[in-house]
Amino acid sequence: MYINVQIIAETKNSTLSSLSIEGVHICFVIEDGFRLVKELGQTRIPYGEYELIKRFEGRHYDQYSKRFKHDCTFQVANVPKFKWIMLHIGNTVVHTDGCPLLNTGVAVDANGDYRGTQSAKAYLKFYDIVRPVIDEEKVFINFCR
Repeated sequence: MYINVQIIAETKNSTLSSLSIEGVHICFVIEDGFRLVKELGQTRIPYGEYELIKRFEGRHYDQYSKRFKHDCTFQVANVPKFKWIMLHIGNTVVHTDGCPLLNTGVAVDANGDYRGTQSAKAYLKFYDIVRPVIDEEKVFINFCR
């Protein structure tokens, strides 16, 4: 399976992208802004293709296994200079900690940065599509312009 995250627009501190699977739009992605030099928790993922893998530990795993009865979360593996990049719920760049946030809608906040709406709904849709596949085949996610 191939997932594509294509940038739509950027501000200094936020990035708005469209996430599609096999060419079908699934949700929007909110990330931190681009930084030439990585700043911990405030820099979006560099362009590139990465493997999406299951994760069975950590804060998001603990929360989502209790809240949604999920048996795993999804980690973007082998991102240079990044660790523990998870696709997760959240609406603003304050929630990202460097991770992509899944959302059904998008708005602009008072600072001019992108913020998402209905993140849990987007996350659950994404999970329901990816979870049955990830045991059967490799899943790749491509972050691009």
